[in-house]
Amino acid sequence: MLIGLAIAEADRLSYSRERIRFGERNSGNRGFVQPGDVDLNPLALCCEAPSNDRITFAAASQLASAHGADPRRRSESMESYMAAHSDSFHVLQGPLELPCGAILKNRLAKAPMSDSLANGAGDPTEAQIRLYERWAVGGVAVSFIGEVQGDPRFPERPGNLVLGARTDQKMIGSLVSRATIAGAHLWPQLGHAGALSHLPISQPKGPSALDIEGLQCAGMSIDDIRELPAMYARTALLAKTAGFGGVLIHAGHGFLLSQFLSPLFNRRNDGYGGSI
Repeated sequence: MLIGLAIAEADRLSYSRERIRFGERNSGNRGFVQPGDVDLNPLALCCEAPSNDRITFAAASQLASAHGADPRRRSESMESYMAAHSDSFHVLQGPLELPCGAILKNRLAKAPMSDSLANGAGDPTEAQIRLYERWAVGGVAVSFIGEVQGDPRFPERPGNLVLGARTDQKMIGSLVSRATIAGAHLWPQLGHAGALSHLPISQPKGPSALDIEGLQCAGMSIDDIRELPAMYARTALLAKTAGFGGVLIHAGHGFLLSQFLSPLFNRRNDGYGGSI
C-alpha cells in the first residue's frame, strides 16, 4: 500500500538536554507546551511528558522553528531518530514492486490532486513543472498528476493537463524529465468529469441527462460510452510515449466512471444502467 504521508510518533524518552517539556500535572495547563519550555536546544525531537502524553515530530518541528532552529539540522536530527527507533521508517524506505511491474524506490507517494496549473490549453506551465520537480527532489517514489484529460471536452476544471493530438510535446517532455529525477516516477491520473465537467468551458455529459438545481448535463449515447475504453487506451499510449512511468485511472470522487455506479447520476434502463 502506498502511503502518501507518514508521521512517526516518538517513543518515550527520559528527560535530557534536548527536550520539550510539557506543563506539570498541577500546572492547570496540563498537556500544553508553555512559552520558554524548550530547554537549551530547540532541536528537541520529543520527550516523555509527566502525564505520559507524547508529541509528534510535526509538533516538535513547529516548536523548533518557532525557537530559531536551523531547519536543515532539524530535518537531519528527525531522520536520524526515525532511522534508529522506528520500524515504519525502514518499511517506508523499502522498494515496492507493483503488479504492473513498475518498481518504486520507496513507499512514499504524492497523491493525485487537481493542481490546475496547466496553461488553459492543456499544456504544462513552468510553475507546474517546478512543482513536480520539487516533489521528486523531496524523495517521493511517485507523483500522480490529478485529472489529466484524454478528451479535452470534459475537463474537471480549467488548468487540467490534456494528453492529445495538440499537446505541446516539448513542454510535456520537460515536465517528465524534471519530475523523474532521483529515480522518481511520474504518472498521470486519467480523468473524465462527465456530468461534473466544468460548465463554463464544456458541455457536460453523464450517464443520464439531468436537469436539477446546480447540475445540468446531457446523457451519453451508446456510442459515447463505447468510445471510452479507446479514449483511455489512446491517452495511456500517449503517456507512455511521452515517458510517463504508468497511468492511474480516476474512477472515484463523483466523476464519470463512478457516476455509472450511482443511482443519482445513472438512470439508464439499458445494459449500462440498472442495479449493480
